[in-house]
Amino acid sequence: YVSVKDFGAVGDGVADDTVAIQAAIDTERGVFLPKGTYLVTSSLDITYNGARLYGEDQYDTIIKAPTNSDFTILKIGVAGGTYGQYGNVTLDNFRIDGSRSSGSPSTNSKGIETLWAAHIRMNNVRVTNTRGYGVEFYTGGYSSITNCNFTAHGITGLYLNGVSATDAITSTLVQSCQISSNGTYGIHAKNFFNITLDANIIEDIGTGGVGAAIKLEGAALRNMSIIHNYLEANNDAAYDIDAGSVGIQGLSIQDNWLAG
Repeated sequence: YVSVKDFGAVGDGVADDTVAIQAAIDTERGVFLPKGTYLVTSSLDITYNGARLYGEDQYDTIIKAPTNSDFTILKIGVAGGTYGQYGNVTLDNFRIDGSRSSGSPSTNSKGIETLWAAHIRMNNVRVTNTRGYGVEFYTGGYSSITNCNFTAHGITGLYLNGVSATDAITSTLVQSCQISSNGTYGIHAKNFFNITLDANIIEDIGTGGVGAAIKLEGAALRNMSIIHNYLEANNDAAYDIDAGSVGIQGLSIQDNWLAG
């Protein structure tokens, strides 16, 4: 691995560390971020297979955007790619902060975005305060999101965005995450098959006055298990299901706790 410090990153929350971190990523080796707050002013891009980005923990290793930023902070893959073109990426033990203050919701603002990527492993990652989405998976799959926290986003904490019934989100596990205080949805899943949402805490969703803890939408909703989750104090709905032409197949919702 390499350390971002080897490439001149300061980590004081003031100096712009974008170029230094990107240079470390471009070595195509594991990238380590020691404790610190790393200010970035444009997107960090991972466009190769087998990347690993990790810090010391999700509270003291912070990648931070300027106040009310309106861009994707960490991007994996490229727009217009092919399914699974990039993948085998591991993200561990750091925090991404979009520094949202009073900025209006924006779909351009994202903490982490994956594009057509497969085999993504995200563990102990905390994403907070974007104007849009904490994490968006844009088509892809065979991934796991575990022990993460997606809090205080203008629109949605976790967006599993399958572009169509054929280019869907596939075989993805979301487990033991806390998703809270997001503007519209906690988890929004669109066009998918083989998704498991297990043992997550989803609370205080719909801070704009309307929304749902879990939103399912698209032409094809196939094979999802929603089990052992705790859903509390969400505006409008715990589950909002809007199925299209193919409809719902193999949807299991059981042993969840609904409160408030």
